[in-house]
Amino acid sequence: MQCRPNLARTALRVSKERPAPPYDEPAGTVRGAYSYVLCETDAVIEPNSTDDVAAALKAYSAQARAQNQTLKVRLTQRLFHSSAAFTCPAQSESLPQQGGAANPPSVLAVSIIQNTMSKVLSVDKEALQMRVQPGIHLWDLAQAAGAHGMTISVGSVPVFGGLTLGGTIAAGAHGSGDGPAAADTPMDMVREVVWVDAAGERHVATPASPEWNGLYGGLGLVGVMTEFLLQLNPPSHTRFKSLLKVSDKNMVQDLERILNEGNSDVLLVWRPDMQEYTVNMMTEVNTSVPVTDPELVNTMLADLRYEAPIGSANRDNQGDIRDNAFGIMNSVLGYFVERLTVGRGWAGKPGGSVATDTEGVGLTNRLQTTMPCAPNCLFAGKQYDATAYDTEFTIEFEHLQQWVDDVKLVLQKDLWRDGATRARYLGPGYMWLRVGSGRPEYLATQYGMKRPVFVQSTWLRSREIFQYPMRYGYVQDLFELLGLAKYNGTGRFHWGKNTDRTFTDPRFPTRPRYPAFDKMLELQARFDPDKVFEPPLFAKVAAERPYTHFPGCALSYECFCTEDAHCNLPGRQVDFKCLESSAFPEFKVCKGPADWDPTLLARYGKGIWVKRTDASPLLKLAGGVSDQLMRHPVTAGLLTASSSLMSSLPMLPVLGHRK
Repeated sequence: MQCRPNLARTALRVSKERPAPPYDEPAGTVRGAYSYVLCETDAVIEPNSTDDVAAALKAYSAQARAQNQTLKVRLTQRLFHSSAAFTCPAQSESLPQQGGAANPPSVLAVSIIQNTMSKVLSVDKEALQMRVQPGIHLWDLAQAAGAHGMTISVGSVPVFGGLTLGGTIAAGAHGSGDGPAAADTPMDMVREVVWVDAAGERHVATPASPEWNGLYGGLGLVGVMTEFLLQLNPPSHTRFKSLLKVSDKNMVQDLERILNEGNSDVLLVWRPDMQEYTVNMMTEVNTSVPVTDPELVNTMLADLRYEAPIGSANRDNQGDIRDNAFGIMNSVLGYFVERLTVGRGWAGKPGGSVATDTEGVGLTNRLQTTMPCAPNCLFAGKQYDATAYDTEFTIEFEHLQQWVDDVKLVLQKDLWRDGATRARYLGPGYMWLRVGSGRPEYLATQYGMKRPVFVQSTWLRSREIFQYPMRYGYVQDLFELLGLAKYNGTGRFHWGKNTDRTFTDPRFPTRPRYPAFDKMLELQARFDPDKVFEPPLFAKVAAERPYTHFPGCALSYECFCTEDAHCNLPGRQVDFKCLESSAFPEFKVCKGPADWDPTLLARYGKGIWVKRTDASPLLKLAGGVSDQLMRHPVTAGLLTASSSLMSSLPMLPVLGHRK
């Protein structure tokens, strides 16, 4: 095991620093929204145009030459949604080293912030085209299209409307369109890209250009994309239907049937621990089909302003590593979590409404991607006082049934201990399944695939107790390891999600998973020979340099454990042990006392351990009352204040929490 002389970088991640959204960024840094990445940089610039970007690159190139430094440049937005260090210009890991600059003095690190490049530059209504800048958010793009009598392609964009168009293209993001005739990525709308190289020269790329296949999913390795010419569609409406809380017994067969019925835009929400899924189906229809309500919006990642603040319960649940308050925590959180995942439809009223519609017709531009949810987002609001942990990988549809069976086996053997603790559940979060089409771009996760399936696993982790993993976090680790190790080694992980360890695991290197990886390197050598735009993490991926282990590295998602020290912060009692999975003994994960202490294990197999109680009539009544109380300023203020008071108090003594 390799130890690091300075472990404060781990302490940074587990600090009690919790500024309210938007999170403050120390001078000279760019922070990720989930707080897993903090990029240190020598210069942060916020240009307004292609000319500004070109001028800045020329100036910093000259400065680097004059100072005998290597120039490194990355483009991102403030509070970006990546959780790996690909956004950082000069550091190879997500958090800077303690005790000095993260970046070597031989490097001049520059971060270009695209928030100020978010304008619609021109509109051609006859051709149904718009020219836009990369920093435009997806929701704003959709509304701009509607304002000019156009519609974005159904199924082409991610659900979360707070992402930027440029970021989604560079990271290889996708929507939920299925089949060759359906759009399933933002790139399907793009007809031309203006980009700037490291020398500050302007280029225009079209599908016939040699660099075209290095843009989508290419992590900005070719240059800085500054303008997109989009081909949009005539106005349309979208018919939606959501089937809620369906048994997952035959989930893959159900999904196949739904796709074969001609539903071209499908998103499936799965809670394997609840043994339920919800499937959302969208179909574009003519404007002659009347809308149910013109105000309907996509509510999959909703504004939760009226949701009861239960951050202290989320904290206590995560800290209950001995299952001492198991019944209370599972019941309270289970009810609220279910109605935000498999109990929720695709569309609803804007402004924080808890209720959703399961069937109807709405305006296409309002149903494709979500409205801004800040400051009441699931992953950042006061309601759960949490951050998100995202993993996503792409596999062929032919492997989907095996993956589903593997996930169920992990729950049966590891989480439920062969039925002895069947009432356990995974806490706030969800799994999403979407189906797409193969792509020609060299670093697209769908490259060359017949029928790719995007498997996303997103779970919330309390910001107040980072010294512990997520509740039963070993289950999520096993989901990630399955994608790395199985399915003929074809799992390809989303460049904009996941953490550094996913891309640098010594057992499962990333580069061999991409048949056209070398073609991307050839493009890079042609258009950026000095590797100005190459982040150090990508250099590690290309060279197949693995991560190193150090005490506490598994807590911060910087390694998978091989010994107990990786599961615990230095100087603390060993609460977690690095143990073999019961379902897949070839994998080792960090498990808390509730899964290894003989005294605690003896409790399982009876009473509350084998039956869930979160669907009780009393909890449903309490949930309904809280919904109404949160709609009135006075009672909402009282509930919020009481939640803040609870958060300021020590954790429940029964949990056995140690400071």
